[in-house]
Amino acid sequence: MPLHLQVVVGAVGGVLVGMLFGEAAVVLQPIADLFVRLLRMIIAPLIFVTLALALTRTGGRGTGRIGVRAIAYNLSTLSVALALGIGTAVWLGPGRGVDISALGGTDPAAGAAAGQARSIMDILVGIVPTNVVGAFAEAEVLQVLFLAIVFGVAVNALGSERVKPLIDVLQAVNDVLYRVVHWVVRLAPAGVFAILAAVVGQSGLDILGTLAWYATVCLIATLVHVGGVHAMLLRLWARQPLGKLARALREPLPIAFASVSTAAALPVSMAAVPRETGISGKVAGFVLPFGAAAGRDSSGIYQVVSVVAIAQLVGRPLDMGELGLLWVTAILSSLAVSGVPAASFVNLTILLGALGLPVTLSALVLAVERPLDHLRTSGNLIGQISNAIFTGATTGEIAPRGAARNG
Repeated sequence: MPLHLQVVVGAVGGVLVGMLFGEAAVVLQPIADLFVRLLRMIIAPLIFVTLALALTRTGGRGTGRIGVRAIAYNLSTLSVALALGIGTAVWLGPGRGVDISALGGTDPAAGAAAGQARSIMDILVGIVPTNVVGAFAEAEVLQVLFLAIVFGVAVNALGSERVKPLIDVLQAVNDVLYRVVHWVVRLAPAGVFAILAAVVGQSGLDILGTLAWYATVCLIATLVHVGGVHAMLLRLWARQPLGKLARALREPLPIAFASVSTAAALPVSMAAVPRETGISGKVAGFVLPFGAAAGRDSSGIYQVVSVVAIAQLVGRPLDMGELGLLWVTAILSSLAVSGVPAASFVNLTILLGALGLPVTLSALVLAVERPLDHLRTSGNLIGQISNAIFTGATTGEIAPRGAARNG
């Protein structure tokens, strides 16, 4: 049985066990934790080695072109996603019809309680680590990316002949890491089974309640964005068949969905996407780690829909100026969110504080937090892999149909 079908079977089994045994299924949580830890332990070295090798093989010019294209795609689709989320929430009104203004209203102290949104300068400064070892120990993806870029450019500056032994060592380390990835991925069915069994056992299935419409609005906006932005950019602009995207998603999507972390699925994505789509290793080595660090279109949709809904619930619809502030703040804050479970919820409190809305009411969305976390993580991964295919196709770094590209 193919691995992706094994993962599906594990997921279905986990849901059934969670339903049958309820909270007792939480005993399986350590298995899930072990699986996710095994994946996350190799993320930082894998990013560093893969990106450094891509730079040493191709030089700064080609990688710079790829980087600009990937960043432009990410920022463009994120901006559209946030505008779509805000517009959908204002139009469909997930918080209209219920008045809970007595519970909160505006909260002048909300900004202090939630923390302040990071400025562009704070984000840029934070990319540079103060401690190289700490960047790897804490798995700070953006910092590891920065270190890999500096390292790769420095190696290129010395010349290929002088550093050939170092490049050979990097290649050997890369081969070892991918072997470890292969071993860990074989545990995916067990890990996904344990994760879903524990989640369903704790939360149950009937968790939507009175927030069903809010969850539906998030779903509508996410599906429209995935189908109307990513799919159309691939099909109409990059002229790539959507079957490539579907094949590339078979292995990493179940892992990302179950673990609610695109970072956890990154090692699998970096192995599966070049194989299934034909994009070069150079593109995969830059775009996929970058996407795991900053590609969160669906998370942005969830955040802005939540803010608009809470504003409607407390009887304070946002005016055009406030909606514009929400859009800009969401773009900036999304760059600082780590790709781990519940990180988007933390970012939601920042946006509420920035607009003077009661941060305490963010707890209202916790009733549907877990299923929405699965939804937005899946949407984020689709966007990240779409970015890789788009960048590969528009920069000529993709093999013809039926061929493989190893560069």
